[in-house]
Amino acid sequence: MIAIALNQAAMRAQLEVMFGGLPAELCDGRIELAWTDPEDGRLNHARLFGLDELEKMAQVAASINAVPGKSLYVGASLRKPKTAKSRRATDADFYALTCAYADFDGPGDLDRAEALCREKGVEPSFKVYTGRHPHARAQFWFRLQEPQCDPEACRKLNRAIADALGGDVSVVNPGRVMRLGGSIAWPRKKGRIIELTEFVLPEGAA
Repeated sequence: MIAIALNQAAMRAQLEVMFGGLPAELCDGRIELAWTDPEDGRLNHARLFGLDELEKMAQVAASINAVPGKSLYVGASLRKPKTAKSRRATDADFYALTCAYADFDGPGDLDRAEALCREKGVEPSFKVYTGRHPHARAQFWFRLQEPQCDPEACRKLNRAIADALGGDVSVVNPGRVMRLGGSIAWPRKKGRIIELTEFVLPEGAA
């Protein structure tokens, strides 16, 4: 028995911030839920959901993540309406980006990024803390005023954020999946432990 519990409410909250209240012309887009194989650790399983299925998606995500070895990820962008519902999506399936993002995974990366944000007066729309052992790691998300439908513009925007804050410059492509906050991170890398990822809104945010 594991001594850690996933947080389905946090999963649902992150999905709402990312994909709630979108323009009608994007409401046929799909959201990718991806997870690792418990045997070999490969990120090769997926299921896609409609924008009207956020609650169902969170429920399914929780049931999957409860199985040891099945770490959860969410598509960072909407996928095209006709994307296959039961396979991993690719950059070619990109439909629209609602939030820009950056990943801070290396030792000291997160501390430097948070210091730079304070210095520049920049506040991410939310953060997902992906782990705290052996060092703190997180992903920053910035909700866009209007969704971006140009994949190359999305790539450039994410790269600019990574460059400015010292994030991972490989985590910029429009078909990327990122950790779903509230899920259990089942470790595969050496030195990692089982941890609960955390969805965190800015102080005072509803």
